[in-house]
Amino acid sequence: METPRQKKLREDKQNLIYALKKFRSIDKVAKKLGKSRSSIKSAAYALKKYGHEFDFLEDNNDYNKEVYEPTPQQIKEACKEIQSRWSKHDKRRNLRSDWQAKPVEFESVDHIVHRKLSSSMGNE
Repeated sequence: METPRQKKLREDKQNLIYALKKFRSIDKVAKKLGKSRSSIKSAAYALKKYGHEFDFLEDNNDYNKEVYEPTPQQIKEACKEIQSRWSKHDKRRNLRSDWQAKPVEFESVDHIVHRKLSSSMGNE
């Protein structure tokens, strides 16, 4: 049994396929359906991937390109190049948090001595 949501999705898909085949243009379909160009383009390429034929769509689109994955060496070189432009202030600010100098709060020497003497005598 098809739920109302499933029925709506099926009908929307059929309408999109019909519009793409009729108008043969991402821009015209987007205007006709009142959707963004990018959402229609994404949907059209997804449909093409799953076997629907839209010969007006280019095969050299952004969705078919391989993802660029740099090697660790390329990442290291890029980081060095970027960090070479940092000022001293930027370098200190961008240190790992566990490497950064922590602010130190000093207690007065008298207070420290008093505390140590009190604890050794059991007066704390």
